[in-house]
Amino acid sequence: MDTTGERADATWLHVADVARLLGVSANTVRRWTDAGRIAAYRSPGGHRRYLADDVRALLSEEEVAGAAAHPGDFAELRRQTQDLRAVVQAGLDLTALLSEALRACGIESHLVVTQSAARILAMETEYTMDYVRSLATCLHDVDNVGASLASGSFKVDGMAIMPCSIKSLSAVANSFDYNLLVRAADVTLKERRKLVLMVRETPLHEGHLDLMTRVTRMGGIILPPAPAFYHMPKTIDDIVNQTVGKVLDQFGIDAHLFRRWGQADDTRVVRAGIK
Repeated sequence: MDTTGERADATWLHVADVARLLGVSANTVRRWTDAGRIAAYRSPGGHRRYLADDVRALLSEEEVAGAAAHPGDFAELRRQTQDLRAVVQAGLDLTALLSEALRACGIESHLVVTQSAARILAMETEYTMDYVRSLATCLHDVDNVGASLASGSFKVDGMAIMPCSIKSLSAVANSFDYNLLVRAADVTLKERRKLVLMVRETPLHEGHLDLMTRVTRMGGIILPPAPAFYHMPKTIDDIVNQTVGKVLDQFGIDAHLFRRWGQADDTRVVRAGIK
């Protein structure tokens, strides 16, 4: 198997990216690789990587074959399948895109993944922990309350919890610093830095609203993943991009992820995908 170093100028994709683009599982991609249907390369760390051009060619082959077998129905079925997969992965996809946008802007980022998020990663998405680790400058152990993020002397611009469960919201509102995620959020608030919580629960009862009010009074920002449609989104990715863009706005970062109201479209692609 060739290495990625031999094609340094190419666009490389992780197996999870390839699976998402083709609408198949990561295991299917690996089987196709072993069968010689798509070539894989090895990264310096020994992980499989795929050329975007090879995936684009295979995607075209799949569409042609599907259209021939089921004329008229294939395109709509494929769109619905992709949209469903995108909705299932939306929570972690928000985090992935945020990390990718920060990396594209040359901004250092630190990532904390809770046990619940790790379980969801394995059960509901094609992402791997190796891929998650590759997104951030540093990945911290959620149980390491002695990590750099746990101290106010460690300088950061702010913090975003996305998506934010009601459990995490409650812990932040009550300063219940039982893990690094909540401790880092508490430090962010006490140091008067920007804290954004993307609470995704719905509908909400009075207890939820009270918790959000308390965090807001402490200086936090509640930013639910509420999609906007003035920018005429055509895909789930367009909706995700706008949501992540709104989070980045809170920190004064413009990654050009969506078209702003009254402005020309100057969006950029920050992830290694196929448009």
